[in-house]
Amino acid sequence: MNQPTAASSGKSVYLELFLLSLAALYLELLVIRWMSADIRLFTVFRTFPLVTCFVGLGVGFGIGRDWQFRFTLPALLLLCLTMKVPDVFSLVNSINLPTQSVAVGWLKIDTIDPAFWSYMAVPMLLLCLFLAAPFFLTVCLGSRIGTLFNQLKPLQAYSFNILGSIAGSVLFSILCFQGLAPWQLLLLPIALILSYVCRSAGWGWRGLSGVAAAGCLILASVTAPLYQALHPSTTALPQERLVREPSRTLWSPYQRIDVIPVRWKAADGKQIIDIGIWLLSNRAFYQYALDLSHETFDADKEPVLKDFLEHTRRHYALNYHFKPVGDVLVVASGSGSDVAEALRNGATSVDAVDIDPVIQKAGLLFNPSRPYQDSRVHVICDDARHFFNHCRKKYDLIVFGY
Repeated sequence: MNQPTAASSGKSVYLELFLLSLAALYLELLVIRWMSADIRLFTVFRTFPLVTCFVGLGVGFGIGRDWQFRFTLPALLLLCLTMKVPDVFSLVNSINLPTQSVAVGWLKIDTIDPAFWSYMAVPMLLLCLFLAAPFFLTVCLGSRIGTLFNQLKPLQAYSFNILGSIAGSVLFSILCFQGLAPWQLLLLPIALILSYVCRSAGWGWRGLSGVAAAGCLILASVTAPLYQALHPSTTALPQERLVREPSRTLWSPYQRIDVIPVRWKAADGKQIIDIGIWLLSNRAFYQYALDLSHETFDADKEPVLKDFLEHTRRHYALNYHFKPVGDVLVVASGSGSDVAEALRNGATSVDAVDIDPVIQKAGLLFNPSRPYQDSRVHVICDDARHFFNHCRKKYDLIVFGY
């Protein structure tokens, strides 16, 4: 872009720098959130997308020209395609940490063992492949921001860049607390980038950018459902009797939550019994909410299912073998299983504290014991440490959620 020649042109440079800086920080946070939720490698290596975006923006700044900016939306489309790999191929989710260490002796690694190199090479290769898209995206966006920097005085440019970055961070946080899915979060940066690409590029690039923008939204909005997760707690049950049910995906301010119904097929093959739900956090098993009511155990259920439910309930009921309870506090109450057990053991009042409002909502909607609908329960969305620091109420029992 040419140097601004008028006051109005100068104002447009300030505005563009502010908005593209907003989009850059916003997209960086979106990449971190989305990748850590959908790709299991980045649930652990969460800083890798952060560093990749940071380096990509720096490379873009240093290029000194902005012709790469027209590739921004195709690069975003590449990111959306990358995020579909786990859904289509289940590639990353099939990689688990090895059950046996590759170390021989104390801190001695057998580098001759092929298992060591395969364990090291495969994740590193996948890291590079998955991080290529966010790197390309931030290089393209950074090239334009760097060009705008060169048109302004350094202090002014940094000021507008920082203000835009702060605005992007605040705006992204607000939208995340609204429970928006990634494709909905993409609407804002796509609109900003598309408007500036259309101003500076020819008709061919405008059309390509428009097609790429539409492709991003279509790809990101299609979420393949997850199914019954084989968790160690279910190995006592015959797996062929568990009915596979698709998940329902919810997005909390902190993580992706998948709610999977757990249903049991009776021996006659006709009756289907709703056991409860599994909750997955970022595609990994997180917690369950099962029907552990007294009526469940009084019902004429098959011994294998009854034994499984009774074994599960023991974990929650242990707290109540020592003393009678009145007022109970449950921190990390999650979907409400600990709360339901407190009610079954005669609690007169239960304060249920959890930091994640979406998990509490999942418990309200899907927990078969319906603990959060009970008038004795007071649901509090707060961090446990913050609650302890400000609570003045006395309790007969404090339960840390199992």
